[in-house]
Amino acid sequence: MNSKIILVAVFLSTSISWITLDIVFNSRQEYRNSYDGSIVKKFKRTETGRKLYVVTPTYNRRTQIPDLVKMKQTLMHLSGVVWLLVEDANSTNATVAKRLASFNSGENRLVYLSMHHDTTSRIRGAYQRNTALSWIYNHTPHEEDAVVYFGDDDNLYDSEGLSRVQHMTEVASMFNVGLVQGVTEGPVVNGSKIVKINTCWEGGRTFPIDMAGFAINLRHMRKQASPYFKVDVTPGYQEDNFLKQQLKLTLSEFIPLTRSEEETFAWHTKTVYKVGGKYHT
Repeated sequence: MNSKIILVAVFLSTSISWITLDIVFNSRQEYRNSYDGSIVKKFKRTETGRKLYVVTPTYNRRTQIPDLVKMKQTLMHLSGVVWLLVEDANSTNATVAKRLASFNSGENRLVYLSMHHDTTSRIRGAYQRNTALSWIYNHTPHEEDAVVYFGDDDNLYDSEGLSRVQHMTEVASMFNVGLVQGVTEGPVVNGSKIVKINTCWEGGRTFPIDMAGFAINLRHMRKQASPYFKVDVTPGYQEDNFLKQQLKLTLSEFIPLTRSEEETFAWHTKTVYKVGGKYHT
């Protein structure tokens, strides 16, 4: 009797696993061919087991704690997130570590690093992002199917959108970013393909895209000898250089995760405080 129960349990477990894999496969294929909200919902209920590495530069300021707590609350709605927080300092901040410690629960993990580089570089956050990338390259399996996303700590994110990023980025994905001016930048889609990128400033860039508007699968990144951000590029061209020169990507390799402004799930915001009639960040 007991052996029969065990056999039935194994059979059911195997069947469920098979069905789950089938749904994941079909959802990815259908999404590429035609965008359909019901397909996205079906996919979001399916676990791929894929990790999401979120890279966040940060620095000491009055608004640092509220900004980071806000971001922590968003990321905690996901599972399988490795949050790489890199402090622009010679050491980490004990207060920050204490306030974010609760993120380490379930399948989520906080990796708190520090990196300070005395430099005249005008590229903000590049050294910190590269520190996080170095950690990823040295602490993850070479063939790991995971996604890397660069999320600054003063932005606002929709956890449902980040779930799409985590589970639907096979090579590279692109999506809308809302700006404080009320403008949205992101992919312009025809059918299932991105035909151009809507932007306020093109500047001769192949990828006139915001840092918060794309994600890359880690397996593709490793194909390009573990790329890093260049610290000597002209401000405004860091993303373009990283995607085109370091990752060797073309626009056709990106899938769109948004098709209209209503689907935006990352926004540039700025927390400020007022002293003596003036606002400060």
